[in-house]
Amino acid sequence: MRILVAGGVLLISAYSLGYRTTWTHSLPFGLYRLVEVSPGAVQLGDLVLLCLPAEIGRWARGRGYLSKGSCPGRVEPVGKLIAAVSGDRIIVRRDGIFVRHRLPHSRPLSLDSRHRPLPHPSFGVYELSDGELWLHAPHPRSFDSRVYGSVSRESVRAGLAAVLVPGYPVARDDLLLFVLTVAGSALLPILSIRLECRDVR
Repeated sequence: MRILVAGGVLLISAYSLGYRTTWTHSLPFGLYRLVEVSPGAVQLGDLVLLCLPAEIGRWARGRGYLSKGSCPGRVEPVGKLIAAVSGDRIIVRRDGIFVRHRLPHSRPLSLDSRHRPLPHPSFGVYELSDGELWLHAPHPRSFDSRVYGSVSRESVRAGLAAVLVPGYPVARDDLLLFVLTVAGSALLPILSIRLECRDVR
């Protein structure tokens, strides 16, 4: 029981400080931290947490791609990389999505893993208008703009800072804070055990 309590306290402490991990292939597995950011300030290459349009969100939840959450359509937000911003030219081809160069693992898919048909933007050339973002994740089956197209930058809820993620520099200060949080949370049940022992005596 004390182990469960310790685990719960640890998770709550880390979560309250904005630490998140990803368990899907939408982003590289690792430790991230939420950072406050204005939707108008996000830039090319930023990692962000955002809400998809309600219609897309409901469809994705019905398919099992997303879980229940606080976004429109009662679905969870998604974490993605901003691959293109307003003014950028997007080329959608059968062999991948091109923004200056071909995005890794970006080939549009016709079927999902359960062999259900998947939509994708029509093949061709697009130029993103003001306020539009193109989302990407470097996984062959990522649920990103290759499926639903561009999204509004106003849908951005937060930035995502990579703390301990393969391929990204280690954010030492954030990692230290996380370690101290974990260590402090772990001490609570130990101290409570010692206090209980004193009470028993």
